[in-house]
Amino acid sequence: MVANSTVSYQQYGVGPEALVFVHGWTCAGGLWKDQAPLFQQFRALVIDLPGHGKSEAPVIEYSREYFAKALKAVLDDAQVEKAVLVGHSMGGPVSTTFLQLFSEQVSGIVYVDSFFNLPENYFTQTERKELSFKLNNDTAFVETVNTFFSPRATADIRSLVIDTMAGTAKHVRTNATTTDLLPPPFRWNDVYEIPALHIVTPRFADIDRAWLRHLPKLETREWADYGHFLFMEDPTRFNREVEAFVVENKLL
Repeated sequence: MVANSTVSYQQYGVGPEALVFVHGWTCAGGLWKDQAPLFQQFRALVIDLPGHGKSEAPVIEYSREYFAKALKAVLDDAQVEKAVLVGHSMGGPVSTTFLQLFSEQVSGIVYVDSFFNLPENYFTQTERKELSFKLNNDTAFVETVNTFFSPRATADIRSLVIDTMAGTAKHVRTNATTTDLLPPPFRWNDVYEIPALHIVTPRFADIDRAWLRHLPKLETREWADYGHFLFMEDPTRFNREVEAFVVENKLL
């Protein structure tokens, strides 16, 4: 439970440390279904962020800080003391904000085709209003989602992703990327010496260099010829990458 919303999550295994899967914009925890081998190997939590999946969707501001505090509520409810966060797309910036606010609970982060800040955070207020108007158009929204796939994505993957994203309440869809409640800024001396990995497609490989200031141990693995939902397009390779990251860094 977080202010104004009940948050849904699934948990697997027991213990004070866990892999915590944080989905992207207008997505839901169900998209991580092919990560089941990781759920069997490590304790794991799969969250539906507020407004997404089975979580409540009140008409409020869906800021990164709000999402991060919802994640905190889930970890505390599940009695997870240390987490390796796995954040896809918007889930990456949410994980970073969680790190800023609750760094003592983070042992590592895996970013999945993600960002340091959401691209929309760099928009002016006018640009965010224009984007909000555009995102209210269902046809344009689905057209945008269709650009996220590579030829590797099966018809089933495309259908599941589109149905999930289109099923997210429209007020959440628009506000989560256009809210005027921007995340807390980083100070120059905010440096987090934790292992971090970015599994990224060429589309988002040109990262904000601020990542390397604040997360000096960040490593990048670029996957050519994959789409934004690479963890669904090639779950075997993805699961192997996450497992190696956790084991090699002795995180769980």
